[in-house]
This record gives sequence, structure tokens and C-alpha cells, in this order.
Amino acid sequence: GGRRIKGEPTEAHSLPAFARPGAEPDDVDGNVARKATGSRTEDVEDECESLRERCNALEQRNARLLDEIAILRSRTEVDIPHWANTARFCARRLEELAAPLGEAPLAERVLRVACDISAVEVGLRALGGAPLREELAELRRAFG
Repeated sequence: GGRRIKGEPTEAHSLPAFARPGAEPDDVDGNVARKATGSRTEDVEDECESLRERCNALEQRNARLLDEIAILRSRTEVDIPHWANTARFCARRLEELAAPLGEAPLAERVLRVACDISAVEVGLRALGGAPLREELAELRRAFG
């Protein structure tokens, strides 16, 4: 080896006491290392507890959202048929109002609006069947 400069630490002294060859577990630095390991364990335990709390919060939120979905589905099963019938009624009423106008441009425009409202009714009725289609698809996955 090379010459050592006075005051420069030797290789053995540059290592922490617990890492030096022949170090005893009771070294002061060794106790610090054990405390650091304990601290890491506490950190991991704290993180686990934090994750458990977050998981519980997410499970509660998920349950609440599932309840809200069920409520909205039940409302659509009632509301959609109602609004589809209302749309059908409005379309028929517009057709009746357009009939006396004959071939006038206003009659053509009113009949186009009636046709659009009839399309809305068809779309609403298709939405009303969405839960049934979802259940059928689920049954096919389960038993198909």
C-alpha cells in the first residue's frame, strides 16, 4: 500500500463500529443499527395501518356507490317507461295537429318533429331494457 497521511482514518476505522471485523453486538453503533431496524419496522407497520384505513374507506365508498347505483336503476325502471309514454303521446298529438295543415311547409316541419320525438321514445324504451340485457349477459357468462 501507499503511505498513510497523518490524521487520515484507516479503512477499518472508516466503517461503522457494527460493520468492523470482530465487532461485538453491544457496540454503541450496533445499538443504533438495531434501533434503525426497529424504526423501519414501525414505519412499515404505520404504512400497513394507513393502507388498512384507506382500504376500509374505499370499501365503505364502494358500498355507498353500489347503493346509489341500485337506487338509480330502480328509478330508471320507473321513469324511463313514463317518459317514453309521454314522448309517444306528444308525437301522436303533433301528428294530429299537423293533419289539418295538409301539405303546407309548417305541417312537414311539425311531422319531422313528431318523427324525432318518436325516435326519442324508441331510444328511451331501449334504455329501459338495459338492466335486463346486463342480467342476461351475466347469466350467459355464469352458465354459458
